[in-house]
Amino acid sequence: MYDIPEEKLKELLLIKKMTDAQAALCLGVSKETIRRRRVKLDLPAKPKRRERPRGLTEEQEVLIREMYERGHNDYYIASKMHVGRECLRKWRRKNGVSSQTNKKGLTKEDAEIMSGLLSEGRTLTDIGKSFGVQRTSVARCLKRHGYTYETYRPQHPEWVDSYTLTHRQEQILIGDLLGDGALVPTSPQSAYMQFGHAIDQEQFVRWKMSEMEPLSSNVSSYLKHNSLLCKTWTSPVLGEWYKTFYPRGKKEISSKIIDMLGDLGLAVWYMGDGSLIRNTPVIHVGLSVDVTAIVSALNKKFGPVFKEKRYEKEWHIKVKDRSAFFGIVTPHIIEYFRYKVPEGHQNLLRSCGGSLFIRPEEFKTLSIESQEEIIDKLSSYYRARGFPYPSYGYATIRRDCRALLDVDVRDISFALTSLVGRKTCNNFMRHRYDARRYDSDPMSHWRDPKKYRKFIRNRLTYSDGSVTDSSIRTGISLKGIPANFSPTLAKHIYKRYGKPGGRVLDFSAGYGGRLLGWMSSGLSGTYEGTEPCSKSYQGLCRMTEYCSKFFGLDPGQVIIHREPFEDVNLTGTYDMVMSSPPYFGLERYSEEDNQSIVRYPDYSEWLEKFWGILVSRVHHHLKSGSLFIYSIGNYGSYDLVSDMREAVLGRGFLEMDHDLRFYYRNVYRGTTKSETICVFRK
Repeated sequence: MYDIPEEKLKELLLIKKMTDAQAALCLGVSKETIRRRRVKLDLPAKPKRRERPRGLTEEQEVLIREMYERGHNDYYIASKMHVGRECLRKWRRKNGVSSQTNKKGLTKEDAEIMSGLLSEGRTLTDIGKSFGVQRTSVARCLKRHGYTYETYRPQHPEWVDSYTLTHRQEQILIGDLLGDGALVPTSPQSAYMQFGHAIDQEQFVRWKMSEMEPLSSNVSSYLKHNSLLCKTWTSPVLGEWYKTFYPRGKKEISSKIIDMLGDLGLAVWYMGDGSLIRNTPVIHVGLSVDVTAIVSALNKKFGPVFKEKRYEKEWHIKVKDRSAFFGIVTPHIIEYFRYKVPEGHQNLLRSCGGSLFIRPEEFKTLSIESQEEIIDKLSSYYRARGFPYPSYGYATIRRDCRALLDVDVRDISFALTSLVGRKTCNNFMRHRYDARRYDSDPMSHWRDPKKYRKFIRNRLTYSDGSVTDSSIRTGISLKGIPANFSPTLAKHIYKRYGKPGGRVLDFSAGYGGRLLGWMSSGLSGTYEGTEPCSKSYQGLCRMTEYCSKFFGLDPGQVIIHREPFEDVNLTGTYDMVMSSPPYFGLERYSEEDNQSIVRYPDYSEWLEKFWGILVSRVHHHLKSGSLFIYSIGNYGSYDLVSDMREAVLGRGFLEMDHDLRFYYRNVYRGTTKSETICVFRK
């Protein structure tokens, strides 16, 4: 079981007041593990929150209590707070609040005051709010006491007829009309703008109202069907835009309109009608549009960024170049819609004022001063933040594990190249980026200021035009961090050679690729691994606790030893041994004393005392007729493949005739690396 630090657990439960479930998510273990550890340390559990009717928040309770104290009834409060009357009745009974009757009817004196307010330019809605009644009640009171309707509406301001929209207002208008916004004609020459959203998106509605001022000033919004609907003044300039968008009395989206669309307009369109599906932006356009023409016009305007996609019965515009798209729209996205922007693009573009997106060919044409200014911004941001180690949420890991469970790995070429499962491994093995090779220290490009600036310049020159957390990690990876065994390749090998319900031994569990592949293989049984690196051991334990439920396994089916294989005490026999041993001194996983390269720095000694003893122990604990499988490759002047094969054959194993060899091509260095999967039978 993963040993949870006592001080860390106390901090989460006592200081940060987290629940068991919240602490479990932070530490990457199960809720039951947290509960057992809490009971053992005699720590109190966080008390459950006071139950309240579904959908009623604490803020709503305060407002509802104030409304009852002012004399409003259930019907009025339910319509204002967007809750059911039955919910209010339950709340009243539970909190001892008595039911209120309707307010006393409006009098003639009230009608006189209302008439005076109307003459000052106040609207029925504003007056109703002052008296605590609906605007229809105000209208009935005025009519009952003999007042006419001529002064009900505010007078149309003269300046509206000569008002012209700013460029920013035009872009907001275009973006909104491409979505759900509308222009409503009041005459052949004039129209008003109308836009509405669900009450949850009130911030977006208020933002558009403020941007459209003064056209939107003194025009009240009103609630309709749990939505917020707003109108502007009627204006001739909006009448001209009506003719553009409604040439035949019905809204039409043409390439002419797309040509007028700018960065801000695209952002408004995305905020209103867009969504983020698996980190890919999608804009809904419906059925009655020529989506092919729209996509063609968009790509002509913004570059090859978009493509058409049909979901069920409706057309959508799907973004195929995310970096370019988010480089365009993110500087204009309001805070409420930040959830529609992936974190890497969101944080970087906000911190650098939206200037990070630049195509490589454009970056090369900039002056040295402009290039250095961009590099300075990135350097300051990441120096303050630190290295962006991979960190994925519960939903991402679950989706990755389920994809690995469902993926078909019978095709060996696909199993070699697939990235499925690697996010999960990276999430629990973040220290992999701190390891190094014999000939390079990748993180030195991050620590050394001179190398760091050169590294950032490389990312701007060779990436897709934006620097994100992912591109930073990719750049460090290309410098030579230790590789992880592909989970899909591991799944292929287990399904090809494994025995259902058998015992599997992994003498060098490493970064968890083979463990995850075994979990997804459906063999069940038990997996037993050894790993001397303390950080890798902890990552394997956390991965087991966190991911086993996604594959329908019990964490007890996985046993991890934090010892070198030559020292661990093994019991019983195994149905299969599959692993990937260290490549002598090629990769330095840590500087701990139990590492094989630290124990045996001489190659001949390493072959005899590490590999020779390991093979002998495998032969002793492997069942007769079972398979011993490992992957290895040569490096430098060391012929690891041949030397290790001789040691295996010399200790009683029989070589099978279907070894697998695969190649990795480094397009940046122009080199090719090969590895061999060696299969032996006892």
